[in-house]
Amino acid sequence: MATAGQIVHHTNEFQTYTSGAAITKGNLVALNNAGRVITATASTNNVIGVARETVTAAGQELLVASGYLEVYLVAGGAVTAGAILEAVDNGRVDDTTAGACQKIGVAMEAASSAGDVIKCIVNLPKFGA
Repeated sequence: MATAGQIVHHTNEFQTYTSGAAITKGNLVALNNAGRVITATASTNNVIGVARETVTAAGQELLVASGYLEVYLVAGGAVTAGAILEAVDNGRVDDTTAGACQKIGVAMEAASSAGDVIKCIVNLPKFGA
């Protein structure tokens, strides 16, 4: 069984960042205004990658995968296979938003409800740490 954050294929190296809060492996992450990585919790966040591990508090180092990835992510609701995915609250992905969220990839599998783990193709910018 696949788990959130499990990477199938990637084209770039992982980057090490300092966390700005607790983060769960497999969540989409963004940078806060202090340059620390946080879980992408608002549609206005600029997603930079996928957390490769769980950290329990701010100030901890963690690996973030970015670039082209085939990765398992957590759905924010029902998702259609082949649909364009957007980053939504709690570091999840969905295909039913009104287009206000950052588009990050394509669903390779369907999700029947929020919390389902699905295989996705994402293409996220690679930034230096």
